[in-house]
This record gives sequence, C-alpha cells and structure tokens, in this order.
Amino acid sequence: MSTTTTQRPAEATTRRAAEHAVERPDDSFIHDDHIGHGSTPAAWTLSITLIIGSVLGGIGFVVQLWALVWVAAACVPLALILGAVLKKAGHGVEIDSSSVLRRDPARSGR
Repeated sequence: MSTTTTQRPAEATTRRAAEHAVERPDDSFIHDDHIGHGSTPAAWTLSITLIIGSVLGGIGFVVQLWALVWVAAACVPLALILGAVLKKAGHGVEIDSSSVLRRDPARSGR
C-alpha cells in the first residue's frame, strides 16, 4: 500500500477549472443601490414591537400569567399592522429587491 499521492501538473488543474467555469452575469449594480436593510422608522417600529411581545410572552410563560401571554400574542399582528401603515405613510423603504434585480443597468446609465 502506497502512502504517497500523485500531484497533477498545474496545466491540468487550470484546464479543468477553465472547463468548469461558469460565466456569471454582471450583477455589481445590485450592490450600488439601497435595497433596504431595515434602517427606517417602519422597520424599527415593527422589530421593537415584536421584541417587546417576545419578552412579554417569555415572562408570561415563566410566571404563568396567561393574560400577559395573550397580550404578547397580540403584539404580532399589531407589529405587522404598524409596519405596514408606517411604510404606506412614507416611513419605510420605497424600493424592494425585486425591482432592483429587474433593473437594466444599461438603461440607467451605469
């Protein structure tokens, strides 16, 4: 039984890599636009309301205050409604990722 391994010549490795290379589209324009990473009042309100609901729900379960658990459960739809209303009021991100991906960089002058 042999414990040594054979090494491939560099040309063979490079040729194999070239055969398996896939041409990738130029998608660098995606990183130039603001897709929306949650730095808006609508996103913060939604997130904080969900966090408060989670904390209240956890406390309610531990101390067995079921009314507090139900209040925490009500925070979920409340957070979603607040987030949607604030976004409609203009406090959210106006552009979404699908519209950025559909954008043709050739037409936008980039």
